[in-house]
Formats: sequence, structure tokens, C-alpha cells
Amino acid sequence: MLQIIKHQVRSHLYRHEALILTYHGVLPEPLPFQVWHHLTVAEFEKQIAYLAKYFRCVSLSTLLGDLARGEVPPHTVAVTFDDGYRNNLTQALPVLSRYKVPATLFITSGLVGSKQMLWPEWAVCVLAQTRLSVLLFAGQEMTLDTVKSREASYRLIVSAFKTMPPENIQSAVDELIAAAGLTKAAIEGSKLGQIFRALSWDDVREMRHSGWFEFGAHTQNHWRLSKLDSSQALNEINDPKALIEGQIGPIEYFAYPHGNPADFTTAHRTMAIEAGYRAVFTAVTNTVTPHSDLFELPRMGIGANTSFEQFKYALHGGVATSMRQAVPT
Repeated sequence: MLQIIKHQVRSHLYRHEALILTYHGVLPEPLPFQVWHHLTVAEFEKQIAYLAKYFRCVSLSTLLGDLARGEVPPHTVAVTFDDGYRNNLTQALPVLSRYKVPATLFITSGLVGSKQMLWPEWAVCVLAQTRLSVLLFAGQEMTLDTVKSREASYRLIVSAFKTMPPENIQSAVDELIAAAGLTKAAIEGSKLGQIFRALSWDDVREMRHSGWFEFGAHTQNHWRLSKLDSSQALNEINDPKALIEGQIGPIEYFAYPHGNPADFTTAHRTMAIEAGYRAVFTAVTNTVTPHSDLFELPRMGIGANTSFEQFKYALHGGVATSMRQAVPT
């Protein structure tokens, strides 16, 4: 009973605060093993249907208008996506359109129109497709004989990549693919490679013309800004804005890659302001109020390991206790 009362009190306290949700990939079917930042379209639709039924779902433009007026209407939620997977068009957009829920996509501009993937997706494809029972990478011997062992191996690979200087990432991807006895061409042409494919600029324009998507920048290469020198960081903040605006018109928002406190600095905040962004978004979990810093706005990551009960609890005021987790790479 006490827990129920506490939950009801938190729900009351949070009803005039907004939540910004962060999604990544939306897949037509489950992956061979769980990867945090990709969930199925069935899971996604269940969550969006719930949002549409019980919450005021708004665009970031509308939410920033609320903040400027100093008042957030009750039960306000904004939906965002990071990176720029084509499945955001093929899987997520039809659901958002059906339930009339707007969203914002933060684009990693260097991926658009290319066959490149971010390193987590290369890792998923390698582990799903290799015929090896043991993989040697980054000084680690990883067994791959069960689903659980592949999940554990994925976590080891993630840990290895997180510590790498950005300039070493591409060569490490090549090393990982070779160690698994695979080729980039084979991965790109595979079913998983197609599922993880990036948007083209025509895709981005189609999403914009649908009326359900706004857009922002998510750097050029999805590198951790805190691992770059000032010149590199400035390019990662400025260049995607110019590129995206040249393709679809003005954008006003920027989201830090990875987005946890260790991934950006006050210098990067200044760069974003000087670049002309109206607001900047992180991956720090919290609610948004009229007193929130527009250049360090929190978002709550939603992924494959977010149960529907966790999802509902967080939306109804349990953010501080149920969803304190870092958004993955």
C-alpha cells in the first residue's frame, strides 16, 4: 500500500513536467540476441498506442513553446529517435502516423545515403553471422555457442569500442569482421545488414513530408565529443547542421552522441549555441520543466530491455527510480 501511495504522489508531482523519450532502431522481427537500442515494431506499437491513449504527445517544437511560456500541460511526452536507421521510415513512421504521434529524428549525417553502419551494428551482424564457435578480438577470447554467450560477447565488444580513440574505430571494425571470417560486402548484403541500413536523403525528405517528423543533428560520425580535440568537435557540431539544412531546410536541435555527462563538456555546449542550435539534448534520464537548461535537456532511453510495466511506471512518475540507466552507444 505504501508503494502505491508513493507512486500516486510522484504521479501528481510529475504531471506538469514533460518526458522526452529516445528510441533508436525499430525492427520487423527480433534480433538473434537482445541488443538494448533496437526493439521490435510490435513492442514499439504497444508503447506508442499507450502514449496516444493516455498522454499529450507533442513535437519538440511544441514542447519548447511550452517551456518558453513557462508552463508544461499535464502528461506531456515527446518522442525522439537517434542515428538515422531506414527502419525509422519503414517500421516506425507507419505506427506514428496511425496513432498521430509526432517525433524528432537526430541524424548522424555522415551515414545518410551510405552503406556504412555504426560500430554496434557491425558487431551485431558479426556475432549473428559468423560460423565460428570462438572469436578472438581485442585480446578477448569469446565463446559463441549459445544465445547468451553471444549477448555476453556483444557486451565485451561494446566495452572494447567504448575505450577506443575515434580514429581507431573503423580499423577495429575491419579487424572484427576479418576475425569472424566475414566480409563487409557479405554483411551489407545480408538480411541484418539491410535492416540496419541508413536512411537516404530521399528517405529523409519523405519522412519530413509526412508531417510526423522533425529533424535535428547528431554529429557527422557519432563520435564521443569528449574524445575529440576542439577542432574535431567543432566540425562534428557545425558540419551536420550545414549538410542537413542543405538537404531539407533549417534545423534547430542537436543531440550529443552517447549523451552521458562524460561524453560532452561546457565547451561543446558553447559550440552548439554558437552554431545556432535552439536546444541541445542529452541521454541523462530526467523530466523536463520550464526551469530546465535548454542546452542540456534530458531524455529517457527506451530499448529492448524496457518492459511494458517499466515503461508505464516511468511515464506515470517513476522516472527517478525505474529508469536510471545509461543510453547505450
